[in-house]
Amino acid sequence: MMGENFAFLLPVVLTLFGVAFLVVGRFGNRAALFWGTGYLSAAFGFLVPLLGVVVPVPAVALAADAAFLCAFFFYSHALVTHFAAPRLVNVRLAVVATAYAGASLAVLVGQSLRFELFINDIACSTLLVLALLSSWRRSNSWIDRALFGAVMFVILETTVRTIVFFVMAGTLAMGEFIGSSYAYVMQVTATIGALVMALTALASVALRIVERHRKAAEEDPLTGLLNRRGFEQLVGAGRGVAKTEAAIVVADID
Repeated sequence: MMGENFAFLLPVVLTLFGVAFLVVGRFGNRAALFWGTGYLSAAFGFLVPLLGVVVPVPAVALAADAAFLCAFFFYSHALVTHFAAPRLVNVRLAVVATAYAGASLAVLVGQSLRFELFINDIACSTLLVLALLSSWRRSNSWIDRALFGAVMFVILETTVRTIVFFVMAGTLAMGEFIGSSYAYVMQVTATIGALVMALTALASVALRIVERHRKAAEEDPLTGLLNRRGFEQLVGAGRGVAKTEAAIVVADID
C-alpha cells in the first residue's frame, strides 16, 4: 500500500517542482527552464510503469528509460547553464545514446531488468558527474555550494542504490518490477533526492534573479557604477557597525 502511495505521490511532487521552475524561468533565467523540463520528464518517467497493465512491459521499460535519461540530461544542462560552464553537449548526448542503446538490448534481447536498470541509472549519475566537473570551480556563494552538495547526494544515492540492487536483484523478473522492493526503495530515495536537489536549485535560481534585479536597480548599466539608490544602500549598510565616510564627485565632461 505504501509503495502504491509513493507511486502516485512522487510524480505529483516532481510535477509541482517542474511547474515552479518553469514559472521562475519566465523571469529570464534559462537554467530554470531546463530544471523545469527535467523535473517534468522525471514525473513522466515515474508515471510510465503505471501503464504496465495495458502496455507491454518492454515498451514501458524503454519509455521510462527515455524519460529518465532526458530528465538527467536536462538536470545536467541546467547546472552548466546556471554556472556558465562548458556544456559538453556532445559528450552528454553520447552518454544518453549509448545508455539507451544498452538498455534497449537488455530489455529486448536479454530480457534483463537487472542490466537495464544498472545501465540507465549509471548513465544518469554520469550525466550529473560531467556537469559537476564542468561547473566545479564556478560557485560563488553558499547556496551554489549547497546546490553542489545536493547534486553530489543524488549522484551518490543513485550510484549506491544501483550497485546494491544490481547485486541483490539478479533474479528479479521484469513483470514483477512495479510491486518489488526495488521499486519501493527507488521511489523513497528518489523522493528525498528530488526534494533536496529541487529546493536548493530553486533557491539558487531565485537568488540569481533577485541579484540581477538588484544590480539593475542600483547600478548604471553602461558603466557599472552605483547610481543614487546604490550609493545610499552602500552608505546605509555601514550604519550601526562602524563610522562610514563617503563622498560623491560629480563632473560634467562638457
